[in-house]
Amino acid sequence: MSENNKVEARMFNPFENFTGRLDKEFQCKVVNVEYSCGNCCKKAEGGILSLIGKDFIELTADDDSIDVLTFVAGIDKPFKQRVREILIPLDNICSVQRAAKKKYDV
Repeated sequence: MSENNKVEARMFNPFENFTGRLDKEFQCKVVNVEYSCGNCCKKAEGGILSLIGKDFIELTADDDSIDVLTFVAGIDKPFKQRVREILIPLDNICSVQRAAKKKYDV
């Protein structure tokens, strides 16, 4: 395995909560957030996790905007919106992902 492909193993801490983990590993980083909204699923892509509140998170855009994709059952393509800020209730979040750096083949 090359040095670039190292995976760090961590000890599981059952007392670490969701917001605590977000604060340590995701705060001030570019993230993608999947969440529910009524009967549809949404995904906010490319926002900076700027605030973790008691019952919500806030994503903000640096220079670019945040893409919000709305997936509706029975429709092939998601609807796309661009926003500068978004508040997402913690109860609606399905997953938070750190955005990967793009890799280019030479």
